[in-house]
Amino acid sequence: MEVAKTILKQLGGNRFIKMTGSSDFKVTENSLSMKLTKNKLGANYLNIKLTPMDTYNMTFISVRNLKVTVKKELNDVYNRELKTRFTDVTGLYTNL
Repeated sequence: MEVAKTILKQLGGNRFIKMTGSSDFKVTENSLSMKLTKNKLGANYLNIKLTPMDTYNMTFISVRNLKVTVKKELNDVYNRELKTRFTDVTGLYTNL
């Protein structure tokens, strides 16, 4: 739960949620998943997982008609890069 709170904080917390329209947050021991609004990649889910190297793996997923497709996967993302990488991939801004 603490890892997920940290990930959300590094993304921008409530400001991130309001700016991106992300919802349906799911928490595991070392990851945070969320539903995304319409974006340029066409992904409707994102999973961010903490790795043993203290970096993150970001997996952008599309789920349509029971078909799951990994649209993009970013590995070894540093915490300071989370916002930038998110915006680069989705086109959604995390703050003003």
